[in-house]
Amino acid sequence: MKDDLSASYILMNDIDASDTVNWNEGAGFEPIGYVDEENWVEYPFTGSLDGRGYKIENLFINRPTTNYVGLFGYIAGEGEVKNVILEYVDVSGNYDVGGLVGWNEGTVSNCYATGSVSGGDYVGGLVGYNYYEGTVSNCYAAGSVSGDYYYVGGLVGGNTGTVSNCYATGSVSGDYYYVGGLVGGNYGTVYNSYSTGTVSGSSYVGGLVGRNYETVSNSFWDTQTSKQATSAAGTGKTTENMKNVRTYTDNTWSVGLTTPWDFVGNPYDDNGNEDIWNINPAINNGYPFLSFLYPVGVSFTFNLRAGWNMVSFPVMPDNKDPHSIFPGYYAMYRWDAAGQSYVSCTDNPIENGVGYWVNVIADENVVASGTPVDSLTLSLKKGWNLIGSPYGGANIANPDDNPDNSVIPSAYTWTGSGYVSTQQLEAGKGYWVNAMNDCVLKLPGVG
Repeated sequence: MKDDLSASYILMNDIDASDTVNWNEGAGFEPIGYVDEENWVEYPFTGSLDGRGYKIENLFINRPTTNYVGLFGYIAGEGEVKNVILEYVDVSGNYDVGGLVGWNEGTVSNCYATGSVSGGDYVGGLVGYNYYEGTVSNCYAAGSVSGDYYYVGGLVGGNTGTVSNCYATGSVSGDYYYVGGLVGGNYGTVYNSYSTGTVSGSSYVGGLVGRNYETVSNSFWDTQTSKQATSAAGTGKTTENMKNVRTYTDNTWSVGLTTPWDFVGNPYDDNGNEDIWNINPAINNGYPFLSFLYPVGVSFTFNLRAGWNMVSFPVMPDNKDPHSIFPGYYAMYRWDAAGQSYVSCTDNPIENGVGYWVNVIADENVVASGTPVDSLTLSLKKGWNLIGSPYGGANIANPDDNPDNSVIPSAYTWTGSGYVSTQQLEAGKGYWVNAMNDCVLKLPGVG
């Protein structure tokens, strides 16, 4: 892409970018679009990229003295990036640093980034600096964001453009001024957005926005999880209210709400028809999520082979009877980690987060439809445990919470002829994991 910054591109498959840690003598991936600051010549990305929902995982960039750092260093006004998913990024730079974009003057939509982002000034989980005509919509960021100086935000470090229908859930820390759960410093427009992550800094620190000079409306932050009672803009809510759809759709009940957000099902005063948002206790820890991430009534296909298959349920069907899901199965077992023995599941409802052995007589494809399982909190026993994976997959080496590293960061799944070791958990498969002590393991999903 760097050879033609004005062309249009699409992703055709997922990309494992793990090897970028070995590129450019440890500097990692070279951002797309940049500014030659010595001669002050701009080379921005002016084309388009449609990620089509495919993932780029484990992107590594280590350029602590470089400005304009991210998958894209600099996107100009003509540039457009949409439907791009970045998971487990490790990005560090100097000024204008973001997981997806360092400096944005273009259009960014339906994107998200998870992982770690760090830098000096203008540091954001998704975008470092969203500049004037730049727009960021229907996006979110999760993970950790840290900045050494000014303008550090969970989603956007500094904003003079427009941010709408976005959220951030990761921790945010800044050593100096202007630190916010969503936006560090706002000189533009922010609306219909929220944040939940822990926020800390020296001065001008806010649960949603660190410093505000323009317009922030219809936006909220969680006062409990952020550990911030105040913000330069926005309205603080308790965790309970942040997980209540009325906060975002009931004008007469919710303080700070002037116009209802557009949710699936049009609750309360919502009369929108784009269905941008959705809410479900089983997804995104109960907070609102962008509906493009989880289409209502998603389906998952199990490609079963004759004999034993090790599976799990990335969607939770309304009917949890094993007979209705696998009508042709011969036997079905789960592992009782406490008793260190197998238990028949013939008459027990299926559960998410559990790995199962299913025996079928012949090859068959089975489709299960229901609510996607976003993230998992698993109570493990010392020794071997048979677990499942969230709908979006997970990495056993990068869980949200692995107390004292109690879980060995390697899992084993059955191929039909033997076991293979992996760190990447795929939706629909079951995995053996080994815990050194009784513990709780949290596997993050896309929310």
